[in-house]
Parts: sequence; C-alpha cells; structure tokens
Amino acid sequence: MQEHHHRMRWKTLEEGIQQLREVAVLEALFGRDGQHNNDPDKVRCTGQMLWSLANIGPSQYTTFIATIDADANRETVGSVANKLRNYESMINGPMQAHISAVIKEFKEGMREEIRKGWKHSPTICHGLIQTALEEGEAPEHLQYIDDIIVWGSTAAEVFEKGERIIQILLEAGFAIKKSKVKGPA
Repeated sequence: MQEHHHRMRWKTLEEGIQQLREVAVLEALFGRDGQHNNDPDKVRCTGQMLWSLANIGPSQYTTFIATIDADANRETVGSVANKLRNYESMINGPMQAHISAVIKEFKEGMREEIRKGWKHSPTICHGLIQTALEEGEAPEHLQYIDDIIVWGSTAAEVFEKGERIIQILLEAGFAIKKSKVKGPA
C-alpha cells in the first residue's frame, strides 16, 4: 500500500487539483453523502479528501491545505482549486521575487565580507576563485588555491585561455600581479 501511495505523489499544483477531481468523481459515485454531480468541481470536499491531498503533495502546500475547513464551509472541489491557485500565485509572485532579491543581497554581502579576509584562508581563497571561474565560464583549467594552470595544443591556445581566465578574475574584482603570470612552458 505504501508503494502505491508513493507513486501517486503530485509535484505541481495542477497535478494535485487533477487528483482532487479524480477523488471527487469517486466520492460522487461511491460516497455516502449522496452527491450525484457530474461535474467534479461541484462536488463538496471532505476533510478526508483534503487530508489525502496534503499528504501526497509538496510541503509548500500542506499547511495551507490544512487551514481549509471543508466540512464547516461546504467547500467544493472547484472552490478549493481556486483557493490553491490564489495561494500559489501569492507564494510564487512578488513575495518570491522579494525573497530572491533579499537572498541575492545577503549572498553578495557575505561574499564581500569573505573577500576582505580571503588571504587568511586557503579554503576561502580557493572557493572564491573557483566560484568566479565557474560563473565566468572559464576554459578548462586546474586550480590549486590561487594557482591556475591552463594547457593547450599550441602556445597561442594556452595564451588565449590564460587571458580569458585573467579577464574573468579581474571582472570578479580580484587583483592579479603581473609578476605572478607565467607564459607557456
């Protein structure tokens, strides 16, 4: 039974609403309440229907579904679906954009704080350089703390890769001593 239950989990809100509608059809056909409606959206929800929906869906909806008192308010599947869609638009709309902006600002602030003390930690130094190179889509290279090695078939290819890596690091705010840059071996 548990395995069957697991396969029916819904990931998107529309999948959850579809499952709620399917249960509504069963409720109309076999329920004890005498609901004989051909439109699943007009079938009254029961607490059991909502409990089942909450248990097999994403956690971001569970608490909200638990606040819907279907039995007391005589909620229909259609009204519950509309409430869920409104809830989703609230959590995925401006609020989500605001949260993303705050997180981005926090990350940038943390990066700046880490940069100030990066010389004292090889691990932080390596991580900052690695992040900058990944974000800048650097060419193939090897990195050990603050040493970066590039290779290629020709000296020109090695030079181009090295220039690209230097450009990425300068754009990320790193200072590079010219005396530390070595040419092709």
